[in-house]
Amino acid sequence: KVLTPRITGANIFVEELGDHLKKIFDITIAYESMDGEMIRPDTLEFLDKVRNVHIHLKQNSINEAALDPGWLYESFKGKEKMLLEFEKTLMFPDPAEHYNIYSWSVFYETLIQYCIRP
Repeated sequence: KVLTPRITGANIFVEELGDHLKKIFDITIAYESMDGEMIRPDTLEFLDKVRNVHIHLKQNSINEAALDPGWLYESFKGKEKMLLEFEKTLMFPDPAEHYNIYSWSVFYETLIQYCIRP
């Protein structure tokens, strides 16, 4: 259900930018069709076949990622499980804890104010 993770590039990103960033946002997106099924829409299908877009946001410390070279692979294994469950129930299992759930405006503010060190 998920794309193959770009592990080498992500680890280089964490290694090079880890001193400038505080958090990594782990975002999983699932699309619900008008028929109430999970779909993987292309651009045109998105315009007329998607009823709801479900977004699961989780924040991780950049330090956690820097200490574990397999962090991205483990994250993608978790995403695969979440999407398999979503396909059955149209809900993400085990919702993120309250402090890990963001609206887009809060996500943007957090990204600007807290993730990028001045």
